[in-house]
Amino acid sequence: MDSFFTSLSKRQTMMLLTAVTFGGQESLAALEHLPEEEAALLRHRAQEILQIPREKRLPAVVQELKRLMKDRRGQLWTADPERLAALLQRERGALMEVTLRALPGSMADAVRGHLPPSRVKLTREVRPQVLDIIRWKLEEALAREVAGQSAGFKFADVLMLQTRELLTVSDRLGARVLGPALAGLPEAELAGLMESLPPDLLQLASKSVAANAPRKLPEEDARAQITLHEGFSRLAGAIRSAGVQRLARACVAQSPEFAARMLEKHRGEFGHLLAKWVREERSRPTARGDGGRTDIVMDLERLALRGLIERPVRLTAPPPRPSAVLPPPPGARKAAPPPSARPAPAG
Repeated sequence: MDSFFTSLSKRQTMMLLTAVTFGGQESLAALEHLPEEEAALLRHRAQEILQIPREKRLPAVVQELKRLMKDRRGQLWTADPERLAALLQRERGALMEVTLRALPGSMADAVRGHLPPSRVKLTREVRPQVLDIIRWKLEEALAREVAGQSAGFKFADVLMLQTRELLTVSDRLGARVLGPALAGLPEAELAGLMESLPPDLLQLASKSVAANAPRKLPEEDARAQITLHEGFSRLAGAIRSAGVQRLARACVAQSPEFAARMLEKHRGEFGHLLAKWVREERSRPTARGDGGRTDIVMDLERLALRGLIERPVRLTAPPPRPSAVLPPPPGARKAAPPPSARPAPAG
């Protein structure tokens, strides 16, 4: 299912799943109210998901919806009780009680321990819609509080990304790698190849071809590079293959152990493709430079700003507490100086 949600934000993923689950083919017309590029992408993904047999499609869609809902409330459910209490102290007593009722029992008890005793008692149940709004505003306040503490990416964070996030990175890398080769093909042949691309890859490839037009490869070299990834039979697979090759090169440049851990984590189609290019890169002589790791980190930053991948969460250990130096007990004899500190006898 990862390939269906590549290059989609959480909002787009939820719209896609809602349309497929509750409306089917009839709901695809509602996507026309979105911007043209976004609507074309979501319609294409919806058509692909609807081709899956119903008995297999529904469990997969429900599992994806559960994952999104779990991520949606993860920030509030895993927050520090003391921080939540500090935010609630600024509000009225009634709102504090309503918010505490919206939290799980254990979290509410932990937050209440950091708050002064309240004299407000709720006489009736609060509507679920009101609780949703309160949770949403509280999460916004938490996000603003930690906005300046967001962690930047390191290449080692690639190991923590999900498969769909790595596919998103690989598609962008592959479009940039094959851009000069695609620009070197005749216009008629290039147009025929581009017709088979899905909307997201078509947009990436078009931008890459336009940007690399001044430095396009000669036609013979361009054909050789595209043939290496079997691009004349399936250009979408060639773009992804070229991106995974660059990712494998950067992993091997990081360390052989890092590349092995990547292969252990990822299975399936992406894992097989990654293993193929890791074997190729290991057999080549060590290249100079960082193996493209800097470019990948810059791509991660751009994708995180667009909401297509998640930023890393770094848990820093608190600084060690200084050990207290206690005074000697009363009546203690003065310790004798070490032999090295005693004066040498006169000759």
